[in-house]
This record gives sequence, structure tokens and C-alpha cells, in this order.
Amino acid sequence: MFKVTFSIPYETEFGQQLIISGYEQDNTNEKRWFSKKMIYYNGIWKFTINVKNNTFFSYSYSIEDSQGTHTEAGAPRKLTSSHRQEQFIYDFWRARDNNSPFLSTPFLKVLKKNRAQIHEQISGNLRISTLAHNIPDDLNIYIVGNCKELGDWNPGFGKKMNLLQDGSWAISLDIKLLPKHTEYKYILLSEDNKIIIWEEGENRVFTKPNEAEGIITTVNDYPVKVSFPKIRLAGTALPLFAIKSETSCGIGDFGDLDKFVNLVKESGMNVLQLLPINDTTHSYTWRDSYPYSAISGYALHPVYMDLDALGKIKDREFRERHLKKREKLNSSKKIEWDSVIRTKWLYIRQIFNQEWEKTSKAKDYKTFYNKNESWLLPYAMFSHLRDRYKTSDFRLWPRFNVYKKDDIIEMLSEKSKCQNELHFYFFVQYNLHKQLDQVHKKAVEKGIVLKGDIPIGIHRNSVEAWTEPHLFNFNMKAGAPPDYFSSNGQIWGFPVYNWDSMEKENFRWWISRLEKMSEYFDAFRIDHILGFFRIWQVPLESSKGSSGYFEPSIPYSTEEIHAFGFTESTSSPLFITDSNNPAKFHPAISAKSTPEYSNLGKRNRFVYNQLYHNYFYERNESLWEKNGYKRLQPIISCTNMLACAEDLGMIPDCVPKVMGKLKILSLELERMPKAANGMDGKPDKFPYLSVATTSSHDTEGIREWWGIQHNTLEKTHQGNTTNDTPADICEHIVLRHLLAPSMMAILPFQDLLSIFQDLRHPQPCQERINNPANPDNNWNYRLHISIDSLTDNKSFTSKIQEIVKTSGRKI
Repeated sequence: MFKVTFSIPYETEFGQQLIISGYEQDNTNEKRWFSKKMIYYNGIWKFTINVKNNTFFSYSYSIEDSQGTHTEAGAPRKLTSSHRQEQFIYDFWRARDNNSPFLSTPFLKVLKKNRAQIHEQISGNLRISTLAHNIPDDLNIYIVGNCKELGDWNPGFGKKMNLLQDGSWAISLDIKLLPKHTEYKYILLSEDNKIIIWEEGENRVFTKPNEAEGIITTVNDYPVKVSFPKIRLAGTALPLFAIKSETSCGIGDFGDLDKFVNLVKESGMNVLQLLPINDTTHSYTWRDSYPYSAISGYALHPVYMDLDALGKIKDREFRERHLKKREKLNSSKKIEWDSVIRTKWLYIRQIFNQEWEKTSKAKDYKTFYNKNESWLLPYAMFSHLRDRYKTSDFRLWPRFNVYKKDDIIEMLSEKSKCQNELHFYFFVQYNLHKQLDQVHKKAVEKGIVLKGDIPIGIHRNSVEAWTEPHLFNFNMKAGAPPDYFSSNGQIWGFPVYNWDSMEKENFRWWISRLEKMSEYFDAFRIDHILGFFRIWQVPLESSKGSSGYFEPSIPYSTEEIHAFGFTESTSSPLFITDSNNPAKFHPAISAKSTPEYSNLGKRNRFVYNQLYHNYFYERNESLWEKNGYKRLQPIISCTNMLACAEDLGMIPDCVPKVMGKLKILSLELERMPKAANGMDGKPDKFPYLSVATTSSHDTEGIREWWGIQHNTLEKTHQGNTTNDTPADICEHIVLRHLLAPSMMAILPFQDLLSIFQDLRHPQPCQERINNPANPDNNWNYRLHISIDSLTDNKSFTSKIQEIVKTSGRKI
């Protein structure tokens, strides 16, 4: 055990307290959490703690005041505890500003992979590290200062810093060779010394601590003050299930994803976005195709297993039958979910029977199991019981309908008939992890950012609903009010969250999901970020999305309604009774389209409009703002993934306000402007901290949309079209979005194909992935062309490269 003293300068206001918090973790994987108040003296906050040898130590800083807790930007910091020597650490507060996104993995790791990055070897007793945003690849960082050790301000004798694998620049020095007060700066220097750029601002100062002898001193400096043009990235979005290759088994898999990463690289792009890939298995049918209806927030979907990478079946007759079935499935224009699932499960089962004994003894498997045991055990048990009882509704199971960990231990015993089934699901998740982890590592090596998608909800019949029911309210179901996507509103069917319980646990459930997600992704899309502020909830017995109301919200009492001057009844359809208090009422979202509203007298209609506007646009704003801020802060700060929002729909004023504070990237779609005048819908008006897109999986592609807008599509009863949007118009739309100021332009792959007359789908209407107005949508879209042929098609890859380069985005 050794002593570590943390020191951070911060001028707080009256009533503010600086907190250091985090956890210590040893080889048992158990996290020992701590949260401590720091001690203030003369502008510096300090705290000393004893740390065990050979442990992983993670920490971060926050400020507590009357308004709540305010975390610093960036992921938790890490401390190396293998030196067994007292340490003194100087940190600096990482403010949430427009540079905050550059503290994320895409910029610190992925986009620097074309540079040499090393594992740090601490050789001196002073370590200085810093960060640098957007510096060109041909420049390196040097440190120069007012002493011989730092070159006496001569750039030619400065010390070159090392670019580490975490994206920081660091150097180790001998503290004895520095004066008591060292003034220094960072400079950028080219390999041939022809380009020298000094950072802006006053000299930095390091004061040697009095007790420096025998202590390792670390200075985690604030970023280099040099301005370069803002980096802008280009990418594409496609669901994993939609990818088609020559070796697919009727659906995209992790092997196909690896090929798609290569295609993205060859096309000059650097971001690849997917839909959720968690397990959604309920019935082993097409109804499991909805990617936002997961049975686990951690488990990957077995349907994405690359069978070739999983292993070769020794049974020759089985192999031949499988190959014929596979070829038939891969020739299908749509995903035949039922057949695909059966075919892949048969193969996986056969490999399990053949390989489990060997796998169970492998060191890598044991490491995976120990690290993931907390979610893997209940997931395997849930999956087995779902199969045994032929339903995922655990409430209907004759046994085990209430989760008990002791039941898993019993099932895992050698005497149990269930042991083999649990082992099967361990085996499946281990191999899925191996495959996706390998794809991610290859993507990073190629400089490709993988962006995932974390759903706002979980299925009401899922592992977490079974094991942690206190985190959910099953009496209501989540959805969305009437909007662009659906004029009648949507019912997703998910239980709504019990946010009070989640907050009491410091949002542990969300944090652990995101930590798992960060193993495979560098950025993430926050599905329906509006739900973190308030969720649209619908009574369990209702079949109409418009029959819901926002939770939380402040409903009206009868007295309030009458005080406004409304003299009519508070009954439906003008008002909806609150589910928790029958004496409270919410204005109905669709009230103005009802006969009852039309029949109101002039005075009552005027008053109702006031009630309606007050409820939806004023009354709840401060409540929703407070909720969004306190819920999103810990979620976006627990990993180094870049946080991007899906903030489309009915947007309260507080949403962009909180997103601006937390520097979460918005989603900008030209056809869905966020300002009433529509001006911010123009791509050249998009903000920098945003993701620009031409369409989404919930909308028509640009060909179908443009055709509808300009009356060029004549739909037949089969949903096909006789006319189409010209390729040059599609190219113009694509280029306009690539030219947008947005940090990222991530365009659906179908929209990129639309600019090629000979490559795009014959029918624009067949390119749509989901229709939110249809609760029974079959997510069976597949590319009509293989990514193998596109990778070999130089006219495609060079054309995409050309327009990306023309737009000024990074290649």
C-alpha cells in the first residue's frame, strides 16, 4: 500500500465543495467505490488516500452546490498503482467547453492510429502529460523551458514528448534537474524542424514540491493552447443485419462488419454507425427483429455470430446441408428471420457440442467469464428458462418467476440437468465477444470510429426486468406523442423507468451498460434523449399513443383549471386523468383535433389553449431541465465514448440548453428543422457540435423523400414506384450535408448509393428500414448488393472519396 495526494486548483464560489470519487479494483473484479470531500487551502483543493498495490484505480472530480452535482468533462482518470511508491498528482479541472468532445476516444485514440503510439515507460520521478486537439499528423509536441533540462527556451534543445495509447502526450523527467520554479511552454515541431508553432498564452509554471525526494510527481496538464481548423468527419450508417456479403448467412454478421469497415476505409470515411446489437430473442421469429427491444442490456445478439469464425463442423453431411441452406438464405432479397435464426442456432449448437470442453479450459474464456459474470449468469438462466417454458414472460413461468441468485448456483452445479444449457449461453456470448472485439480492434487500427446505439428502453420481458424490477414501472408503457414520425403517436411497449430508484443507486445500471458498450464502440447515439428529461407514458390497457402524458410532469387540479377560467368538464378527451392521482389532469395531446374541442365556446377554447400551451411548453420546463441534467451527466461521463443524441421529435426548450451545457452532439436532419421558422434546418446552418444526416432508419431515404416532395413518385398498390429521383439531385443533397459545419456527417448507406444510377436499389420505397407508425414493422431490410462487389468497385470508392475530400472532411 502507498500514499497518493491529489491536488487540483479551483476557485470555488461560496457553498461549493470539490469532490473526488471513483473506485479501486483488484483482480477479483470487485469495485470498491469511494467519494470524498477535498480540503481547500489558498486556491488549491487536496486529498490524500492510501492505495493498494497492483490495483486499478479510477477517479474523477466534481463540484457540489445548492444546484446539485457538476462533473468535469471527459472520462474518469486512471492511476497506475504498480510503482509501490508515494505519489503526488497535480490535476487541472477539465471544463465542459467546445473542446470537451475532443477528450473522447475517437479523437484521443482512433483518429491518431496513423501515428506511432507507445505504452508508457515511467523512468523518471516527474511525469508531465498533456492533451492536444486537432494537431496535424506531421507535427510532434515538445516541451521547452527556462532551464538547461528543457533547452533554455531553444526549440532545438527541447524535449520531445511521447504520444501514448490513451491519446495523451507525456514525458518523464528527473525532478532534481529542475529549478524550484520551472517556467515552460509546449511547442509543435515538424520532423525536419521547419515548422515551429509556439502555444499561446502565458508561460506555464511548475513549482517543485518540498517533499519531492522519494516521491513520484505527476502533472496532468491542461491542453496545449494552439488553434487549428475544427476537424470534420464523414461516415455512414447501416444496421448490422442489413449488411450483405458473399459469405453471409442471410443476415449481416460480425464477419460482414469487418468487411464493411474495410469498405468504409476504402471510401475515405472514418465513422461507421450501427443500430443496437443486443440480444432481442423472445420467440425465435421475425418478431425478434426489433433492435430496440432487447432482453439484455449487455448480451450480444447470437444472430450476428460469424459462423466461419466460430469454427468448422466436423460432420461432413451436416456441413453440406448447412451450406445449401445458407446459400438459399443469402439469395433472399429480404431477411427471412425465422429461417435465419433456425439455421444459425443449429450450427452454433453443433459447434458447442464439438468445442465446449476445449473452450471451457481456455484462459481467455475464463478471463471473459470472470469479468462478465454479474450479467452473464442471469442472462444465461433467463435464456434457458425462456426456452424451457416457451415464453420470455417470466411472470408465467411455473418456477423461478422471481429471480434468486441461489437458483443460478443450483443450476450450475454438476448435479443439475440445466448446467449444460447455461454453459451453452456462456459459450455463445464468449464467442460473440471475441468476434466483435476483434472487429473493433481492426477498426481502430484503420482509424475507423465505431458508433453504437443505446436504446432508451428495455423489453418488459427481459433479464433486467426480471432481476431488477425496482428500477422499472410496469404499470405504464413508454412511447412518443404524435410527431413527424407518427401522427397518432407511438407505443413502444417498454416499461418506464423508476428514476428515483436509479438515482439512489447513482445510475449504476446505466453506467454499467455503457461501460460494457465502450468495449466495442468509440461513440454512441443516445436513443430518444428526450426520455431522459421526460418520457411519454401510456396506460397499460391503452392501444393509442395519443392517450398518454409526460412523466414526470405537473398535472392540473380541478381548482387550477377553473382558476384559468375553464368552465367545462375535465373529462376525456380534452384531459387525461393522472394514473397516480385521479384528482389531477393532463391536457390531452390530441385534444385540438376532437369534436369536443371544436364545440367549445370561444371563451373556453381560448382558456383551454392557454392551459394546453402552459402545460406543454412552460409549466414543466424547469422540472425537465433539472431531470435531464442530473441523469445525463453521470451517463456521458462514465466512459470515453463520444456522446451523440437523437433529439428529434417534440423538443422542450430545456433539451438543447442541457445538451449545450454537457456538449452532447445534436442530430440535424434538414427535413425536421428545430426552429419554428425552419431556418436551422438548412445544412449550412447546422451547429458544429452536431451530427448531420440526410435521413434515418425511421424515415424515407432521400430518393423517396425527394420524390414525394416533388410529386415524382407514383406509388402502386405494391408500394413500388414508376419514377425516381435523378442521381445528380441525390449527389447534390449528399454533398450539401457533407459541406455542413457539423463535426460529423453520418449518412445512411442507401443515400450514398443513391448517387450511383447503376448501383442503387431499383425501387426507392424498398430502402426504408422502419416505419414508426407501424408497431408490427418487420426489420428485414437487406442491401441488394454485396459489400464485396462494392469494395472491388473503384468507381464507387473513388467517387465517395472525391465528394468527402471536396467537402473538406478528414480522409
